[in-house]
Amino acid sequence: MNFQEIHGYYSTLGIDSYLDEIIHEGEDVLLPANKKLEVKAGYIYFVLVVLYQY
Repeated sequence: MNFQEIHGYYSTLGIDSYLDEIIHEGEDVLLPANKKLEVKAGYIYFVLVVLYQY
């Protein structure tokens, strides 16, 4: 499965209509810029804010 197929599938779910609930129920993940995000199976990750520190 490629990115376009994955994106197309998730676009059909209408997840954006649940954004308020996702923000309320979700967990914050703070990750330094030099660290790799290790995703876990069964979760959907949303980037809501990107902070740059120079």
